[in-house]
Amino acid sequence: MTKATQRHDKSSIARFYDSMGPVYARMRQYGHNRDGSTKTCLVDALTPFEDDIILDIGTGPGMYAIDIATAAPSCRVIGIDISETFIDIAKESALSAKINNVEFALGNIESLGFADNHFSKIICAGVISVVHQRKQAINELARVLRPGGTLAVREPCRSTGAFSRFVFGLPAESRIR
Repeated sequence: MTKATQRHDKSSIARFYDSMGPVYARMRQYGHNRDGSTKTCLVDALTPFEDDIILDIGTGPGMYAIDIATAAPSCRVIGIDISETFIDIAKESALSAKINNVEFALGNIESLGFADNHFSKIICAGVISVVHQRKQAINELARVLRPGGTLAVREPCRSTGAFSRFVFGLPAESRIR
Protein backbone atom coordinates (compact mmCIF):
# COMPACT_ATOMS: atom_id res chain seq x y z
CA MET A 1 0.00 0.00 0.00
CA THR A 2 1.43 3.39 -0.92
CA LYS A 3 1.65 6.38 1.45
CA ALA A 4 -1.06 8.12 -0.58
CA THR A 5 -3.39 5.11 -0.23
CA GLN A 6 -2.64 4.84 3.51
CA ARG A 7 -3.55 8.49 4.04
CA HIS A 8 -6.74 8.06 2.00
CA ASP A 9 -7.76 5.03 4.10
CA LYS A 10 -7.31 6.85 7.41
CA SER A 11 -10.22 8.04 9.48
CA SER A 12 -11.07 11.71 9.51
CA ILE A 13 -9.77 11.91 13.09
CA ALA A 14 -6.39 10.44 12.09
CA ARG A 15 -6.14 12.81 9.13
CA PHE A 16 -6.99 15.77 11.37
CA TYR A 17 -4.34 14.90 13.96
CA ASP A 18 -1.77 14.15 11.25
CA SER A 19 -2.36 17.57 9.69
CA MET A 20 -2.34 19.45 13.00
CA GLY A 21 0.24 17.28 14.80
CA PRO A 22 3.06 19.75 15.49
CA VAL A 23 0.75 22.62 16.48
CA TYR A 24 -1.49 20.36 18.58
CA ALA A 25 1.58 18.81 20.26
CA ARG A 26 2.84 22.25 21.33
CA MET A 27 -0.59 23.21 22.66
CA ARG A 28 -0.92 19.88 24.53
CA GLN A 29 2.58 20.24 26.00
CA TYR A 30 1.66 23.70 27.30
CA GLY A 31 -1.63 22.41 28.75
CA HIS A 32 0.00 19.26 30.11
CA ASN A 33 2.65 21.29 31.93
CA ARG A 34 0.00 23.61 33.42
CA ASP A 35 -2.44 20.81 34.26
CA GLY A 36 -0.44 19.41 37.16
CA SER A 37 -3.29 18.21 39.38
CA THR A 38 -5.10 16.25 36.66
CA LYS A 39 -1.85 14.80 35.32
CA THR A 40 -0.70 13.82 38.81
CA CYS A 41 -4.09 12.31 39.68
CA LEU A 42 -4.19 10.26 36.48
CA VAL A 43 -0.62 8.95 36.77
CA ASP A 44 -1.03 8.34 40.52
CA ALA A 45 -4.07 6.17 39.75
CA LEU A 46 -1.65 3.72 38.11
CA THR A 47 0.73 3.45 41.08
CA PRO A 48 2.40 1.53 42.57
CA PHE A 49 4.55 0.57 39.62
CA GLU A 50 5.94 -2.96 39.87
CA ASP A 51 7.44 -4.15 36.58
CA ASP A 52 4.15 -3.37 34.86
CA ILE A 53 3.35 -3.37 31.17
CA ILE A 54 1.40 -0.15 30.65
CA LEU A 55 -0.56 0.95 27.60
CA ASP A 56 -1.12 4.64 26.83
CA ILE A 57 -4.05 4.77 24.39
CA GLY A 58 -4.19 7.87 22.20
CA THR A 59 -0.72 8.83 23.33
CA GLY A 60 -0.59 11.83 21.00
CA PRO A 61 2.85 13.41 21.41
CA GLY A 62 3.62 10.90 24.18
CA MET A 63 3.46 13.10 27.26
CA TYR A 64 1.73 10.66 29.62
CA ALA A 65 3.75 7.69 28.34
CA ILE A 66 7.01 9.58 28.89
CA ASP A 67 5.91 10.80 32.35
CA ILE A 68 5.03 7.23 33.35
CA ALA A 69 8.20 5.74 31.85
CA THR A 70 10.26 8.31 33.78
CA ALA A 71 8.42 7.62 37.05
CA ALA A 72 8.54 3.83 36.57
CA PRO A 73 11.88 2.80 35.06
CA SER A 74 11.24 -0.91 35.79
CA CYS A 75 8.06 -0.84 33.69
CA ARG A 76 7.52 -1.16 29.98
CA VAL A 77 5.28 1.57 28.51
CA ILE A 78 3.68 1.34 25.08
CA GLY A 79 1.99 4.40 23.60
CA ILE A 80 -0.32 3.99 20.61
CA ASP A 81 -2.08 6.57 18.48
CA ILE A 82 -3.91 6.65 15.15
CA SER A 83 -1.73 9.55 13.99
CA GLU A 84 1.55 8.75 12.32
CA THR A 85 2.64 12.34 12.94
CA PHE A 86 2.06 11.99 16.69
CA ILE A 87 3.97 8.72 16.81
CA ASP A 88 6.95 10.41 15.13
CA ILE A 89 6.78 13.33 17.59
CA ALA A 90 6.50 10.95 20.58
CA LYS A 91 9.45 8.84 19.42
CA GLU A 92 11.59 11.96 19.01
CA SER A 93 10.60 13.21 22.47
CA ALA A 94 11.51 9.89 24.11
CA LEU A 95 14.81 9.80 22.22
CA SER A 96 15.63 13.37 23.28
CA ALA A 97 14.79 12.53 26.90
CA LYS A 98 16.90 9.33 26.67
CA ILE A 99 14.06 7.17 27.92
CA ASN A 100 14.50 3.52 26.99
CA ASN A 101 11.47 1.83 28.56
CA VAL A 102 8.87 3.40 26.28
CA GLU A 103 7.90 2.59 22.71
CA PHE A 104 5.37 4.11 20.35
CA ALA A 105 3.37 2.55 17.52
CA LEU A 106 0.34 3.17 15.34
CA GLY A 107 -2.79 1.69 16.83
CA ASN A 108 -6.53 2.09 17.14
CA ILE A 109 -8.54 1.71 20.36
CA GLU A 110 -11.35 0.05 18.42
CA SER A 111 -9.07 -2.81 17.34
CA LEU A 112 -6.04 -3.26 19.59
CA GLY A 113 -3.34 -5.52 18.17
CA PHE A 114 -2.38 -7.06 21.51
CA ALA A 115 -3.08 -10.41 23.15
CA ASP A 116 -5.84 -10.82 25.72
CA ASN A 117 -4.83 -9.79 29.27
CA HIS A 118 -1.56 -8.28 28.00
CA PHE A 119 -1.44 -5.08 30.07
CA SER A 120 -1.40 -4.64 33.83
CA LYS A 121 -2.38 -0.98 33.51
CA ILE A 122 -3.93 1.25 30.85
CA ILE A 123 -4.18 5.02 30.64
CA CYS A 124 -6.72 6.49 28.24
CA ALA A 125 -6.84 10.29 28.21
CA GLY A 126 -9.22 12.17 25.95
CA VAL A 127 -9.83 9.32 23.51
CA ILE A 128 -13.21 7.74 24.16
CA SER A 129 -15.07 10.98 23.45
CA VAL A 130 -13.72 11.06 19.85
CA VAL A 131 -14.18 7.36 19.04
CA HIS A 132 -16.97 6.32 16.68
CA GLN A 133 -17.47 2.81 18.08
CA ARG A 134 -17.29 3.44 21.83
CA LYS A 135 -18.71 0.06 22.84
CA GLN A 136 -16.11 -1.71 20.71
CA ALA A 137 -13.38 0.50 22.23
CA ILE A 138 -14.48 -0.34 25.78
CA ASN A 139 -14.60 -4.04 24.90
CA GLU A 140 -11.05 -3.83 23.54
CA LEU A 141 -9.83 -2.12 26.74
CA ALA A 142 -11.42 -4.89 28.82
CA ARG A 143 -9.93 -7.57 26.57
CA VAL A 144 -6.30 -6.42 26.77
CA LEU A 145 -6.36 -5.46 30.48
CA ARG A 146 -5.33 -8.23 32.88
CA PRO A 147 -7.86 -9.30 35.50
CA GLY A 148 -7.33 -7.03 38.50
CA GLY A 149 -5.51 -4.49 36.32
CA THR A 150 -5.98 -0.74 36.50
CA LEU A 151 -7.66 1.45 33.89
CA ALA A 152 -7.26 5.22 34.31
CA VAL A 153 -9.53 7.31 32.06
CA ARG A 154 -9.71 11.06 31.58
CA GLU A 155 -12.34 12.62 29.36
CA PRO A 156 -13.52 16.19 28.91
CA CYS A 157 -16.37 17.04 31.27
CA ARG A 158 -19.56 16.89 29.26
CA SER A 159 -22.20 16.65 31.92
CA THR A 160 -25.04 16.11 29.45
CA GLY A 161 -23.32 13.34 27.46
CA ALA A 162 -23.95 9.64 27.98
CA PHE A 163 -20.33 8.96 28.92
CA SER A 164 -20.33 11.72 31.57
CA ARG A 165 -23.64 10.48 32.96
CA PHE A 166 -22.14 6.98 33.15
CA VAL A 167 -18.86 8.09 34.79
CA PHE A 168 -20.51 10.42 37.29
CA GLY A 169 -22.98 7.67 38.13
CA LEU A 170 -20.14 5.42 39.31
CA PRO A 171 -19.26 5.29 43.02
CA ALA A 172 -16.70 7.99 43.90
CA GLU A 173 -13.98 5.40 44.65
CA SER A 174 -14.30 4.03 41.10
CA ARG A 175 -13.55 7.26 39.25
CA ILE A 176 -11.07 10.07 38.97
CA ARG A 177 -12.48 13.56 39.20
